Amino acid sequence: MQNKNLISVNKSQPYLGVLLRNILKSFLPKFIYYRFIGRHEKESLRLWRIFSKTISTNDDILDIGAYQLEFSKISLEVNKNCNIHAFDPHPDFLNRHIVGIEQHNFGLDINNASQKFNLDGAKNKIVDNDNDLMIECRKLDDICRDFCINPKLIKIDVEGNEPN
Repeated sequence: MQNKNLISVNKSQPYLGVLLRNILKSFLPKFIYYRFIGRHEKESLRLWRIFSKTISTNDDILDIGAYQLEFSKISLEVNKNCNIHAFDPHPDFLNRHIVGIEQHNFGLDINNASQKFNLDGAKNKIVDNDNDLMIECRKLDDICRDFCINPKLIKIDVEGNEPN
């Protein structure tokens, strides 16, 4: 006899539309959401929560590739005394404003220059295609100097541009 409380879910593609993921997250049990649908594994979020708690007052947490602000929100939840900087070049990024998180609407790269950026939902990334959006990119060293940022914890999820 099959248990009526169990949900049978096949493993999905790595990325679902943001709206669909948010809807599913609102009613699925957490362990099912994070195992089969969520972009970030439960363990990554658990560790981020622990690390964020250890950051001292006036030190900075950087969330690079912060499109949905998941990691920034966790940092803010567990540590309201540090400075949280979220970076994402997506044009809709600034529409997610949250008090306590300083949002920077540009990409980080090895050079201060414009780059082509592919808008593809959760898989946004810097690319070299002809018909993509041009975005501003800046060097992290320059950002830290210009904004007086003293990073103590950094998350980088930039869809393959991590080496840059």
